[in-house]
Amino acid sequence: MISHHRRWLGFGLVAMAALVVATREVAAQEVIDAKAAAYLRDRYLADMDTVHVKIMALANAIPADKYAWRPAQGVRSVSEVLMHVASEWLFYGPQSVGAKPPADFGAPQQTLPKLEKDFTTKPQVLEHDRRSARTPRAADRVRPLGGGATALE
Repeated sequence: MISHHRRWLGFGLVAMAALVVATREVAAQEVIDAKAAAYLRDRYLADMDTVHVKIMALANAIPADKYAWRPAQGVRSVSEVLMHVASEWLFYGPQSVGAKPPADFGAPQQTLPKLEKDFTTKPQVLEHDRRSARTPRAADRVRPLGGGATALE
């Protein structure tokens, strides 16, 4: 009969071996080739384009006089919600493909809330929504080199 301690030692060794094997397999899965990376980037940008088209359709369908409407006190208005999406896209979109946000964006802690408050009319919001959609596509020309460096293709 196997002692209690030997049984736990055996289980421990098996668990450690499984962990080592699993870690090697995970590490091998982290590396993708340039073709796969380009495919993922292209699919990601296509999905972002689809989302943008739907947001623009929604923004265009809402009457201009409803942009100031908010469902309750302390809740974002329609224009604030649309500007929230546009400003997040403007700041985080380029970063999602390895580039930097626009140089004139400023500190996000101040700029993101400011954009929501400063642009409230339908024409202003639509223009910023259009501008925000261009930034990930412009950044699409940037490819990662590794180690945080990027280069224009």
